[in-house]
Amino acid sequence: MPFRRSTDEALPAGPACMHLRSKGMYMTGKMTPNREVDGVGDGYCWCNRTQKQQGPDSECVERLSCVAGRECFETVF
Repeated sequence: MPFRRSTDEALPAGPACMHLRSKGMYMTGKMTPNREVDGVGDGYCWCNRTQKQQGPDSECVERLSCVAGRECFETVF
């Protein structure tokens, strides 16, 4: 499975990669992939650089793993 939807796991404290995208971001108009707002979206994520469910490093794209320390991570300026 290319992504995980887990409501039980705490999200990382730091910011997500600036290239992380999710359906919920576009449905709410809020470009913050930190949390799903009001249950909008299905947890499906993709990388804006690759347009796929894998990042440039060929690893899975999801909120829990697209954080600082990952080879392809870029912070919001």
